[in-house]
Amino acid sequence: MTTPPDQPIIIHHIEGRRSERIAWLCEEFGWPYELRYVPGDLVASLEALGEAHVMRMAPIVDIGATRMVESAAILEYLLLRHGDGRFRPAHDRPEIADYLQWLHFAEGSGMFRALIERMILQLTDYKPPAEVAYVYVGGSRRVLDFAEATLATRPYFAGDAFTAADIMMHFPLRAAGLVLDPEAPLTAIFSDTRCGLGAYPHINAFLDRIVARPAFQRAMAATMPSGPPPR
Repeated sequence: MTTPPDQPIIIHHIEGRRSERIAWLCEEFGWPYELRYVPGDLVASLEALGEAHVMRMAPIVDIGATRMVESAAILEYLLLRHGDGRFRPAHDRPEIADYLQWLHFAEGSGMFRALIERMILQLTDYKPPAEVAYVYVGGSRRVLDFAEATLATRPYFAGDAFTAADIMMHFPLRAAGLVLDPEAPLTAIFSDTRCGLGAYPHINAFLDRIVARPAFQRAMAATMPSGPPPR
């Protein structure tokens, strides 16, 4: 039995962005939360983020008197304070290493390499230095190859059980796939289109398990009530 936060968690949100991760964890637990954003207006939602925090990023989360940014840190804080051991391995379990690796890989390498590569490929008039191209062009494929090899051995990133690492990795898998499909619009990241992921059966099987989760479905309905945003 978990002990939820004393007050609803306030999530300063933008539709189709990483703030969906916090709503998803709340839905897994059944914790109350409040989304603060301007429905259908990404610019107004972004301006509201700037009023809440100097970083102007999603998510910004208020947990009682505590205000935090960085989705992995927010998830870990909530699990450590209120999770009662759910959705993360115990510290003495061997799975804890993979859990921590993937929890932080999602933003530390996964999203970073996907976004940098897409930017380099889109700036067709820019010829990056050789060392930049070597490190970053092809980075999305390496991210997906790493994830595919891992998911070939187990159903979730940290082992047999669903954890917050899977919440974190869902977004960068969609982002990395877009880089491999040059015809895909950027808005495809907001839906379950699987752009660029045709050669990754284990990633697709993982995504099938994710989208079948009732908590995921409730979180997507709450965070994108009118469907994927226009951009």
